[in-house]
Amino acid sequence: MRILIVDDELTSLEMLGTLLSHWGAEVRTCESATEALELFQQWKPDMLLSDIAMPEKDGNWLIRKIRDFERTHGGQIPAIAETAYVSLDEREIILGAGYNQIVSKPIEPFKLMLIMSNLATAML
Repeated sequence: MRILIVDDELTSLEMLGTLLSHWGAEVRTCESATEALELFQQWKPDMLLSDIAMPEKDGNWLIRKIRDFERTHGGQIPAIAETAYVSLDEREIILGAGYNQIVSKPIEPFKLMLIMSNLATAML
C-alpha cells in the first residue's frame, strides 16, 4: 500500500513514516499541504494520513482539494486526519471536509493500524 503522510512536525512525520514502512507500506512524506497536493497528483497514493493544524494551508484545505478530483484521479482516496483537537465541533469540521476517519494525537500505533486496516477494507 502506498501511503502519503503530511505533517509539519518533523518528529511526528519521521515516526509515522518509520512505523508505516515497518508495517510494509511504501511511504512518502510531506511537511506542507501544498507540497502534499503536488506529490499526490504525481505519485497516486492509496491512502492519505494528514495532520490538520499546519501553517499556511491546513489539512482540511488539502482534503477539500483532493475530493475535488475525479474518482479516477484519486478523489475518493481513503483519508485519515490526525489532530490533537478532537472536540465534537472539530470532528464535524474534519469529517465534513472529507476525511473518512480521525486519529487523535499522540497517535497510538496499534489504534492507527486498526483504523487503517478497517478503512482499507471498507474501501475495497
